[in-house]
Amino acid sequence: MPEGTQTQENAAPITLGEIGLTGLSRYGGQIREEFVAELKGKKGQKVYREMAENDPVVGAILFAIEQLVRGADWSVQPGGDEEVDEKAAEFLEQCMDDMSHSWISFVTEVISFLRYGWSWFEICWKVRNGKEVLPTEEEPNPATSKYDDGLVGFRKLAIRSQETLLKWEFDEGGGLRGMWQSAAPDFTGRFMPISKSLLFRTTESKGDPQGRSILRSAYRPWHFKTCIEEIEAIGIERDLAGLPVMHVPFEVLKDAKYASLKAELEAIIRNVRRDEQEGVLLPHDPENPEAYKFELMTTGGRRQFNVNEIILRYDARIAGVVLADFVMIGHEKVGSFALATEKRHMFEKAVLGWMDSIKGVINTHLVPRLFDVNAAAFAGLEEYPEVIYAMPNVPTLEEVVDVIGKLADSGAELFPNLTLTNFILALAGLPEMEESDANEAAGFEGTQVEGAKSALMERITA
Repeated sequence: MPEGTQTQENAAPITLGEIGLTGLSRYGGQIREEFVAELKGKKGQKVYREMAENDPVVGAILFAIEQLVRGADWSVQPGGDEEVDEKAAEFLEQCMDDMSHSWISFVTEVISFLRYGWSWFEICWKVRNGKEVLPTEEEPNPATSKYDDGLVGFRKLAIRSQETLLKWEFDEGGGLRGMWQSAAPDFTGRFMPISKSLLFRTTESKGDPQGRSILRSAYRPWHFKTCIEEIEAIGIERDLAGLPVMHVPFEVLKDAKYASLKAELEAIIRNVRRDEQEGVLLPHDPENPEAYKFELMTTGGRRQFNVNEIILRYDARIAGVVLADFVMIGHEKVGSFALATEKRHMFEKAVLGWMDSIKGVINTHLVPRLFDVNAAAFAGLEEYPEVIYAMPNVPTLEEVVDVIGKLADSGAELFPNLTLTNFILALAGLPEMEESDANEAAGFEGTQVEGAKSALMERITA
């Protein structure tokens, strides 16, 4: 035995089990971390849905994120240089392209975790037995496949809606065992173990399976803005229609026997609208013509508050929560192009962070399970292949011209170059240069080359 090696007999004792807990506030499978009553449980899910689907600024932000995510190119990178690594990467890529839905549709569903803080997917498997699969009593709707090698692949990665959450189930140490779901049409409780699922979340603080919605910090400005917009709408209507006032005999207000009449008159005042149904029916008393009188009082002047500025302020706060306040550039007649570009870049970096989170869950939990169930077919595989993404980066014409100018100032010889020239012309929406023109330009010397450069730059910046 090498010197210094400890035997089991004289090794220090260790405790394998967990002693402490994460401190996550939970009871009966329900998470109790949220301190705002309106954002707890299903009430909170309804609020976040209302924010996403009713508020123009929130909707624009989520739309921008979705379009950026949809533009990503997903591929598979082998885990090594061996033949089995290439085979495994090809198999994983096939599985991603052999589901009942597209991979992009799956990723688009995943980003619902930004709205609610988390999203849950069930991994549904199938045996790749080709396209001609006969239904059986056990499987009346068998899954078909583009391949018939008998390996196990993904049938689908099925979303399990956040609204269907019944409760969470944890082990004694606070680790997540799975999710109980109650969904239409039968609302039967179903338990989905984490071993057959994928959980995406924005944060993992205290091991909270519900994460934290990116709209959480925007709730307060959204709430105030919504209230102000409702008050503004009522105020506009009242200013246009006037404040309804009705004069009635004193006994109508005092005597209980006129209670029903009083209620009807109050209903008339509340329901006054300037539309095709407008009108008020009042009794006529020749002896006392002023007994009942209805009139509209108009506003006495302008309000002290600029409601539009207040709403814009709250819109800016909502957008700033997720670094998307570049969408407000120009709405307040301030802000420069450079500022908008910088803010857009910060927003794109935030989206890349969420994309990395999605990629991490896929490579940590989905890919290993796929190769575990197909272990016999990939004997000798030491490193799993990795699912990666690339975001297309198409620079603006102004950015390209700026880079070219700086390279030219440093002495770089860029032209004539057909590929570079056509890329720039395409950004400018101009026709591309033919190869014959490029060959002619390549023969220029001295001042002719400089003249060609100047002519091209003028053509771009015109």
